[in-house]
Amino acid sequence: MVRVFWIIIIVSFLMVVGLKAEPGSAQGVVSIKGRVVNGTNGAEAPGALPVLLLATDQDGRVAATAQGLTDDTGGFEFGDLPLLDAGQYIFSVDYAGVIYGEVLSPEETSGGVEIQVFETTRDVTVVQVTRQVLVIAGVDRTEREISAIEFVLLANETDRTLLPDVSNPAMMSFLRFSLPPGAHDLDVQSNLPSREVISVGSGFAITSPVIPGRHSVEFSYVFPYHGNALSYRQPLLQGAEVYQVLVPERLAPLRAGMLDEVEPVRIQGTVYQAWERRNIDAGQGVALELLELPEPSLPDRFQRAITSATLWRAVLPSALGAFLAVLLLLGVFKGRAGFRAATEALGVPGGDIPLDLDRMVQEIADLDDRYERGELIDAEYRERRQGLKSRILESRQNARGRSSD
Repeated sequence: MVRVFWIIIIVSFLMVVGLKAEPGSAQGVVSIKGRVVNGTNGAEAPGALPVLLLATDQDGRVAATAQGLTDDTGGFEFGDLPLLDAGQYIFSVDYAGVIYGEVLSPEETSGGVEIQVFETTRDVTVVQVTRQVLVIAGVDRTEREISAIEFVLLANETDRTLLPDVSNPAMMSFLRFSLPPGAHDLDVQSNLPSREVISVGSGFAITSPVIPGRHSVEFSYVFPYHGNALSYRQPLLQGAEVYQVLVPERLAPLRAGMLDEVEPVRIQGTVYQAWERRNIDAGQGVALELLELPEPSLPDRFQRAITSATLWRAVLPSALGAFLAVLLLLGVFKGRAGFRAATEALGVPGGDIPLDLDRMVQEIADLDDRYERGELIDAEYRERRQGLKSRILESRQNARGRSSD
């Protein structure tokens, strides 16, 4: 019996196209013969196997549909089909849980059709990564985020199809890909049959079958960085014959470390600086380092600081609480004397407060913020902070001098 699966495919296609078969789109009829062949060495030709045919004309309209079963030798025949002047015949076979197919022009069906199927395996090592390329597409220095796209070329050079087993995660019999720490906004595209993309560890996995031949996967994402350099490890769970990092020249001086620099490449008019590593074993991975990353400008940092949710939830309440506590203890809510006493209690010299105190305090706050994020070493932080406090003291002394005059 033909599986309900095929009926669903036909109905779904007709719903999408919104058209019925139109015999008038072709002249005459034709018979097409074919054979389903098992490409796995030593395996028998599958008999009584459902075969589905969908014929479309040059405008993509459905001209005919047909279904049948293979005989004991794997042969099949469809008769009384519309003879298409152009268009294509689409053949599909479901064998061992994997869909195989051929898309042929009318001329290519004249000598007979051969559809190759394969036995399956759970061994993910049958799939090799021939090339994996990480492209740095853009850098948002204000948000400190990197946009990246990775292109992966796969090859299954065996005579078996990898059929993932998601019922036993411990086996990990599916393709896995790693992502940088904090990666988000993941989008995955592939020419593999549509299956689920699932989260696994620090990356994701694709549960698609991988038939013998060449395939491609591409995925984009965004990940954060801090400071002007970022280091992380790329496990490369399937290994890679060639692993590359490409950075467009417009992002210079951004560059990749820990890899071998090679000749720049030009892709669609854009020149990319390139770094690579070759012959990486499965699980060996590479250490990646992105250097000379752009940092936010002072206005960017200030804008980010005053709009930061963390600032409003944590920094300001605690600082304001301490400030008000000082005022309450001293009993001075009015006049500049109260403000002077409060600032002295917080470690700022008293006296007449200079008009640019707010700016200096903001500079100290910004300095403290950078120190907390690890962007400044201890010695530099303390030297610059002491310098700002000295400027405040100097302003105080100048103000006292003007008062005595």
